[in-house]
Amino acid sequence: MANDNTFSITIDSFEGLAPAYYSNDWSVYGNKGSANDLKDVDISDPNVLTQGASTSPLTSGTQAGSISTLITSIMKGAVSTDTTFAVGGNKVYKISNTAVASTGGYPATIDKAVVTGETATDIVFYKDYLYAFYNHSGSAGDVAKITPSNGTVDATWGSVTGGGTIENAPHYAIVAGNDMVGFTDGAYVGTIDGDAFGYSLDLPTNSQSDTITWNGDYFLIGVNRPNVSGSNYNQSAIYFWDGYATSWNVAPIPVSGKIGALFTHNGTTYAWWKDNDNVGGCNFGYLNGSALTVIKRYDGSLPNQNQVSDYYGFITWVSNDEIFVWGAGDNETQVKFFKYLTAPHKTVGSIASPFGSLLISSTGDVGEVPVTQYYLSKESGYSTSAYWKTIVFNLMSPYGIAAVNNIKILTEEMESGAVLNTKIVYNQGQEEKQLTQILGTSNKIHHIVLNTAIHLIDFRLELDWSSATKPVKIRNIYISGIYMNKNGTI
Repeated sequence: MANDNTFSITIDSFEGLAPAYYSNDWSVYGNKGSANDLKDVDISDPNVLTQGASTSPLTSGTQAGSISTLITSIMKGAVSTDTTFAVGGNKVYKISNTAVASTGGYPATIDKAVVTGETATDIVFYKDYLYAFYNHSGSAGDVAKITPSNGTVDATWGSVTGGGTIENAPHYAIVAGNDMVGFTDGAYVGTIDGDAFGYSLDLPTNSQSDTITWNGDYFLIGVNRPNVSGSNYNQSAIYFWDGYATSWNVAPIPVSGKIGALFTHNGTTYAWWKDNDNVGGCNFGYLNGSALTVIKRYDGSLPNQNQVSDYYGFITWVSNDEIFVWGAGDNETQVKFFKYLTAPHKTVGSIASPFGSLLISSTGDVGEVPVTQYYLSKESGYSTSAYWKTIVFNLMSPYGIAAVNNIKILTEEMESGAVLNTKIVYNQGQEEKQLTQILGTSNKIHHIVLNTAIHLIDFRLELDWSSATKPVKIRNIYISGIYMNKNGTI
């Protein structure tokens, strides 16, 4: 009605991070189910908002066990039932969903005579063998061939049997649809064809291939040029090569900025690139014909090829020590973009989901004495760092200011140990009020967290699961109040 001075806000669809969420920490931009900020949440179920996962180390997943290096590559698929492989440093690891093998020849060691400092960056399974790509103190690289059944390592397969040395450069590899392995090799792209090196692609001077995938009939190679480190602008490109031609097959796609990773999922090739070093300078997008289309801009860091994965129909990647998720669990549900979990340590080596659940390798200082330890963890339990902050709701109107007098939250049934702290922050963040805490012991699903009036011009609601050991699954948030004939300052 024309004279009705009441208002209500119902949040029953949680959409993840709002567009340009990073640009302003008091942002009104987005839909009512968008978040201005969030951490460790799970909205993969379109019905609820709840806390994201925590992690736990796999058996033997510490320095005292079977892991003595930072794992830089976990294979994205299983080689056999509950078995896959990973590499890091000079070690080849055999892993299951629960443990890191310490018998049967594993962890295996890559030990090339004369040189030291063997450091592997990637591993693939190809024609019944594992191939690990590594650099060493001889300012060059090599490829080791490993027998999966017993961990026997031929550390000089590439330089002796394969047919030549490779560059001292980041090596990322893919088993392609043309039954070859393609791998990045500095200013080149190499291949393994059968039991030896195949053709090689020579890239432009002062460029470096940093990621490779396969789609259609081509290797797609992310090339950064010039090859410089630090905070520098790159004029990069994505090249297409069939693995045989003496040059790239079609015109490269120019990319303004540094390319981090390419990843093909169900026929779509996704890309991560950074076009500036300011807040929100990272891009996640996809190849759309002869151009890159941005899906999301985000704040953080670029992943490398081993720091992206698929996950129950979603795309996930590493940004600093956080795991971002994008996508939809069903083709008829809304696409979501959110931070699902935080890695157990600041330095993340790689992620993958060969057995369904996410595996994350990381390293950091543990305890009061800085002792470097290395972990391979999987998602387990619930995060105790999870929070969600809505976008800001602006309630200024011709009537004057407003009063919020009712906030209700509908949850699913909860167990003992379920805790949700609620808070309203208002008047451009200058004031805040703790609201009623939601507890699993209350045997309620309908929770009134505010029933007294708060005068304000704008506000946001903040949810915090940091005290919870059991999930609090939110289905609906209802906020209501009235506009007041009151002007002036708050």
